[in-house]
Amino acid sequence: MNIRDLFDRISFAQTLVIWLVLVILFGFLYFIIVNHGSSLYYNQIDSPANNIIDAIYFSFEAGTTSGFGDIFPLGFHRIVAIIEIIFGLILFAIMTSKLISIKQDAILSELYDISFQDRINKLRSSLLLFRQNVNNIIHNMQEGNRSERRVINNVDFYLVYLENIFQESSYLVVKNNKGRFIKQLDPVNTEIIFNSLLQSLEKLHELILVLDHYKIRWKSDSNIEMIKKYLLINEELFERLNNSKDMIRHSLEDLNQRKDKVTRAILNQLK
Repeated sequence: MNIRDLFDRISFAQTLVIWLVLVILFGFLYFIIVNHGSSLYYNQIDSPANNIIDAIYFSFEAGTTSGFGDIFPLGFHRIVAIIEIIFGLILFAIMTSKLISIKQDAILSELYDISFQDRINKLRSSLLLFRQNVNNIIHNMQEGNRSERRVINNVDFYLVYLENIFQESSYLVVKNNKGRFIKQLDPVNTEIIFNSLLQSLEKLHELILVLDHYKIRWKSDSNIEMIKKYLLINEELFERLNNSKDMIRHSLEDLNQRKDKVTRAILNQLK
């Protein structure tokens, strides 16, 4: 761990406590090391400041670099005062940076929340758009518009489109927890997203049934591999979901039952 990482881990409150402890310790040091020619001295009454309260008071003066001038160091105390001033300036700089960092983190966190919600909304919209387009393909075939080339081109396009959606879902749900701002999905959004994913797979299964019914030759190796890839990503997402403790039990059971059912149905159609 480098010095920068260490400073990042220390909070403003911890830095303030460290500064207060150092000031008090230096105050005891001023009081302990008094000897001939090395002490704290009152300026106005021309007498030594030889009690612990005066020593801690002067330490606060040195630690804040205020220097009222009512007490001044003599001899070795000057060196100790210089060391304390250096430490005081460093700690004040750290506390100032911490205060600025707190404000920056609040702004960045708010921006991250907005961006995160936008990604959720975009994902849900993409899944809805996929289902609507699949409905259009099914409707056109049922209405007699069954040009095989056109249907296959549309199917190929929307299978690739769905692959991109599942990849985005994987990035959104399965976090590596290495980023500074990592926001977990709340239970409501989690259930909505997983429900949308399952609805899309169910709609895909409906499309496969209609394609097979009208004997459209869409089962290329690439399309089959792509669909299996969806199912694999979906299994990984559900594994993460099942390890979560945030979801309501009956909702989780319902989602898993639907997932198992649609997965078996699609795999049977791919044979």
